[in-house]
Amino acid sequence: MLKNKTNNLKTLILKELKLSDITPEYIKWLNNFETVKFTEQRYKKHTKKDVVNYVKKQIKSNNNFLYGIFLCDKKNKDKHISNIKLGSIDFNHKSAYISYLIRN
Repeated sequence: MLKNKTNNLKTLILKELKLSDITPEYIKWLNNFETVKFTEQRYKKHTKKDVVNYVKKQIKSNNNFLYGIFLCDKKNKDKHISNIKLGSIDFNHKSAYISYLIRN
């Protein structure tokens, strides 16, 4: 749990990213250079269609797992603040990449 300056308790929640999590704000931070400057995403302009297709692909995948990290306040309002992806998983060699993106 986290506590902010007004003493409101907040909790970090990790959950599989769903299509309903793709908001205009999420697409905006995917297109924010400061957020993606150390990733390959910096070379791409993201559209809702592209992001929907990407999330659908991750949901269907058996060797990639895409999670959203959400900050939840005591009114249970979730704010999407980050993503973390595990994959692609190589089950033979028991290895995988971990990628993360933290909203700026």
